[in-house]
Amino acid sequence: MRTTLIGWLEKNNKAFVALLAAGATLAMTTLIDASSSSQVEQLAPLAVPRTGHAATVLADGRVLITGGRDSAGIIVATAEVFDPANQTSIAIGMLNTARIDHTATLLADGRVLVAGGSSASGALTSAEIFDPANPGAGFRVLSATMGAARARHTATRLHDGRVLIAGGDVDGTAEIFEPTAELFSSTLLAMAAPRIGHTAILFSDDSVLLAGGNTDSMEYFSATDQKFTLDLQKMTAVRTGQEAIALDDTHLLFFGGDSGNTIDEFNSSS
Repeated sequence: MRTTLIGWLEKNNKAFVALLAAGATLAMTTLIDASSSSQVEQLAPLAVPRTGHAATVLADGRVLITGGRDSAGIIVATAEVFDPANQTSIAIGMLNTARIDHTATLLADGRVLVAGGSSASGALTSAEIFDPANPGAGFRVLSATMGAARARHTATRLHDGRVLIAGGDVDGTAEIFEPTAELFSSTLLAMAAPRIGHTAILFSDDSVLLAGGNTDSMEYFSATDQKFTLDLQKMTAVRTGQEAIALDDTHLLFFGGDSGNTIDEFNSSS
């Protein structure tokens, strides 16, 4: 089951954390009291139980939920928008391609880039755009495709609005999406190590730390010269599908994605 932090709510003058928990047979949202960490209320279920989906917090605080695999084991093209304020979920159309293990990245102008993932036929190069300001238009297929088929990759919006799409393939390639032109271009160099199921954290200097993905190594991406540099530090365990939380601009926590229930603290200044 995948659990996603989807935002903060104010209720009865108290702050709450809203979590989305979705699996192949379950789709629900839960309120957690931020002051006591106790469950307060289970909200209305989502329209479709799913796993391997993408959940994206939109500019207005609602959550776009796309794709995944349903309770029958079928990769789906369904999409819905969950509104934490009124605790409802509404279907908003269909992806043009059913996909799982894709990314859905909020762009600077409020649109969402849905990229890659896998269909029943394998990994995908295609991408689609959804505009919450014009939901009736549905999902629009981009004429440009990624340079490599990717699934379980990362897509990180840089400070200038471009998106770094990295990994999810056996060759460790990466590319940049330019939202205005809606084009993909390969980075000057490939990643220092192939990664699938890794995490990517953006720092204030526009560098990106990519960690794990069937390895214990980490590497930096520099947006200035589009190069990847292997970090000398390593995590204490090989991790795939882990979670990464930024405590501040230099400290990160990595947890999960291994068999030992370990937690790694990373200090980029050391």
